Amino acid sequence: MNSDKQKKISDILQRFNRQTSQIIKIIKMIEKNNIDIEWIQRVLRILRNENPPLVLEKCIDKFWDNRQKIIERDLDFFTGGNGAYNKFIKEDERKEWIEGIIDMIKKKQKLLTGEQRTYIWDRLNNMLQCIIEYRIAVGDFK
Repeated sequence: MNSDKQKKISDILQRFNRQTSQIIKIIKMIEKNNIDIEWIQRVLRILRNENPPLVLEKCIDKFWDNRQKIIERDLDFFTGGNGAYNKFIKEDERKEWIEGIIDMIKKKQKLLTGEQRTYIWDRLNNMLQCIIEYRIAVGDFK
């Protein structure tokens, strides 16, 4: 892989990981001193430094499969209207990661201001954009 392509992939991964961290920060602002959120934030920091592609690679299929829900900002995806969000999450090894983020937002969404909700949707759409760019860069666009 040439250095230009490596730099492009590195930039995509940095943007994706930054968006993930920003979502966690919003949730952390709403629920202070939550051990689970603190742990997730620490793990993200470690992964970002030790294995930058891991977070994106764990999320890539989930985001791709749910791209329409993310683009449309379909709140049912998070609120689980009649368990709706569960049907968007496949049973596989990646389920826990995306389900964990969704559950955090679901549990806190009533406490979010309209501005915070918009901020989260913007971050999710930015993450989706990174996934699209990443798939193109690595030649994995199906």
